[in-house]
Amino acid sequence: MIFDLCPHDIALAVLLFGTPKAARAHASGNGVEYEVRFNGDALLNGQVEWREPPHARRFEVVGAGVPAEPRSAASADSGSPIAIRHSPLGRQCLDFIQCCRTRRQPLSSGQVGVAVMRCISALASSCADSGAWVTLPGPVHRPEPA
Repeated sequence: MIFDLCPHDIALAVLLFGTPKAARAHASGNGVEYEVRFNGDALLNGQVEWREPPHARRFEVVGAGVPAEPRSAASADSGSPIAIRHSPLGRQCLDFIQCCRTRRQPLSSGQVGVAVMRCISALASSCADSGAWVTLPGPVHRPEPA
């Protein structure tokens, strides 16, 4: 489940918070619960499990707000009209086409992919090691042109 269901949520978190620094996972019942730490006290809590259709995906961001408003939140749900019109894969393909036209870096770059795969590997190792925290290597840097 870690390799199949976690990468999409982790990729979103990498785009929001940067390179993960530590991760842990624990198998529970028919699923896996996981946590990923980022710089600046950002923490991704996730839970994945195999379910019968219809499948629902939910991604929620909760953070500290201004003193008068201690918490703020934003969420995305796979049942929303936006998600139905444009699937995540559809949006990724549209972004890739725009990048080819404008020569800009895609949102789902190789650097994001490496960060996601390092995190997935750490989650799998943690799950095999009874949920221990696994430290991840630092950010991925692109080589400078020669």
